Amino acid sequence: MSESHPFSVRQQEYDRPFAAIYCGSRTGHDPRYMTLAAEVGRQLALAGWGLVYGAGDGGLMGAVAQSALTAGAPVIGVMSDVLIQREKCLDGLTELHNTQTICERKRVMGERANAFIILPGGVGTWEEFTEVATGRMLELHQKPMILLNFNNYYAGLIQQLRQAVQEGFLDAGELEHVVVTDTAEALVPLLATTLDGWRDARHLALALQVSDPVVP
Repeated sequence: MSESHPFSVRQQEYDRPFAAIYCGSRTGHDPRYMTLAAEVGRQLALAGWGLVYGAGDGGLMGAVAQSALTAGAPVIGVMSDVLIQREKCLDGLTELHNTQTICERKRVMGERANAFIILPGGVGTWEEFTEVATGRMLELHQKPMILLNFNNYYAGLIQQLRQAVQEGFLDAGELEHVVVTDTAEALVPLLATTLDGWRDARHLALALQVSDPVVP
């Protein structure tokens, strides 16, 4: 991180966990997606979590961050030089850091996060999901991951993963730590649950082993 950059502030210390939020920088056509994002931010803030995300003020990214700030949570934004001319940073962030590259941006977010939450989004969001899932498979981290399959948005992705299992390119157990849910209200109980208790949640690995479409 470049502390001399005009968008950067010094890293602070916190007595709470942080969730990295990956989601779209667009609003989507259905207004329920923005409502979902705002509720995710509010639920996490009320439960004592902080947020780390990509610093933008638009789309689902801006909605989840603004909602968390309004509810009193610290929110860390991480912006890349590559995007500064394309995205406006949200005002009022608790911390705002600049990185030179997208890869460094993702590294900083991953290091500050205690868990990963994936909301609806485009190819950038999908890439972030697969990167943290791969990192867990390779035992590079032990952090929980929650895929928010609101409005069945990720049914196609889950079906693709199921096909990879069926065709022998993926073992279902390699994604056993990814939990699928469809509501913002379910996030906090899932994050608070111990790994032993996660067997009662909707594991993606379990979903990959069944033949019926995944509908949380």
